[in-house]
Amino acid sequence: MALEYTQMTPIEVTYGAGIEYTIDQLEEGDVVTTDLNDDEVKVDEYGSFHGSVALDSKPAFDSTVDFTVTVKRSGKTIAELPASVKIVEGDRGAQEPGTLLLGEESLTADDIADKGMNMSMIECSAGDWAVFEVFRQQDDASERVARYAQAVEGEDGNFAAVTYMPFEKKESLPGDYTVKAQCGDHKSEETFTVDD
Repeated sequence: MALEYTQMTPIEVTYGAGIEYTIDQLEEGDVVTTDLNDDEVKVDEYGSFHGSVALDSKPAFDSTVDFTVTVKRSGKTIAELPASVKIVEGDRGAQEPGTLLLGEESLTADDIADKGMNMSMIECSAGDWAVFEVFRQQDDASERVARYAQAVEGEDGNFAAVTYMPFEKKESLPGDYTVKAQCGDHKSEETFTVDD
């Protein structure tokens, strides 16, 4: 699961769509709920599911909204996906077209093995595809460890989000990583570090 934004203001999480997220590879008939409101949403087609949840009351500045999205298939739970949104003060501000946002700048091997790394490309054009590539620094060279392509979607048709889930053993995950992303003519690059 990937979040559209990992930092939001109190107003943003309580009005409109609220917190928006994407889950890949769901099937028609799957049921998605969050523990923030327990509303059930039935998936109407195979592929990526775009969901959202708005809070009933404004959270405090510098707090964190922790929640879990649950997916059920034929009445059985097939996934419980934890997520966190940091609440920031003021206006998050307009983003440049093709801005790449990462969930964390630094995390542990346990964190990334369990929850992965959220990656979002925002302010893209509807109908574009966003391509995400993850590279791990190896001595003086870098090795591509993952590549994703995701259609631009959302209520306004302007973002794509994926989650990098490493398949390597935890002990091989620490190091410096670079994420390169592109949607349309826009390119962006960010880095993150995995600690022991």
